[in-house]
Amino acid sequence: VSETKAKKSDSVGKVVSKVGVISKKLMLQVVTDMKAHECAEHFLYPVDVSLAAGYTDLIKKPMDLSTIANNVKLGVYKDEGEEGLGSVVGSSSSSVSVGSSAFVSDVRLIWANCNSYNEPSSEIAMTSSKLGEYFESLLSVVIQQITPVVKGVSETKAKKSDSVGKVVSK
Repeated sequence: VSETKAKKSDSVGKVVSKVGVISKKLMLQVVTDMKAHECAEHFLYPVDVSLAAGYTDLIKKPMDLSTIANNVKLGVYKDEGEEGLGSVVGSSSSSVSVGSSAFVSDVRLIWANCNSYNEPSSEIAMTSSKLGEYFESLLSVVIQQITPVVKGVSETKAKKSDSVGKVVSK
């Protein structure tokens, strides 16, 4: 399992180093890596409401990995990049925007929905927790690798803005 995790994190890392911020390609890679995880089976497609009594009464915004993948392909999650710095992901001590906060929110909604509908001690809730942890580890790789890029872009933009001010004031 740890070898699989390393391969998944490495594939995400390769995309991040080429792109710098979460792009459509990177979001698709994260979803692809999650779909391949051993715990993903129950989260690949929408819940079959004919098998889950009361699901639609309790869960107002169902979410699954195929819906997220389709949303990425359709451009629902915009590449926010530097403009998305208001959408911060991570701990308060070392946070950075990782592109589309809607993408991250929708992935996390899968676990929230699962935990709302199922008993915390159920097998599916525990599986959900494992897949959620895997997603957070992928997100951590993304954050670690794009932090220098985001800071560099912000610093460059600040320098350009400052030099424009100097030219105008002369």
